[in-house]
Amino acid sequence: MRSEHLVIPELFGEPAWDILLHIFYGQSEGREIKIQSIAMSCRLQITSVLRWLEVLERRRLIFAYRKEDSETLKPGQVCLRLSSQGYEAMAQYLERFAWRDPFCDRYRV
Repeated sequence: MRSEHLVIPELFGEPAWDILLHIFYGQSEGREIKIQSIAMSCRLQITSVLRWLEVLERRRLIFAYRKEDSETLKPGQVCLRLSSQGYEAMAQYLERFAWRDPFCDRYRV
């Protein structure tokens, strides 16, 4: 089902999906997403995270940037965000999933 909506079947093994969800959730909350936080929350080695980030970036689902003026980040530390295309695809998929899942019925407004 994920691959039908996001049209890139090879990205929907667990690491890629976990990374996309982590970035989506953090971005939705307005947080700066760092590579280290992805590795910790997804329980992946940094080298694996970097490989998957490269794939996701080539597919234009995410982008990396440096935040120089933040008080919470070290100068030059790399942060990640979903591209507008990536964010929209994730939001649409999750919305569709929520409407199909009876568990989510009790949380709808």
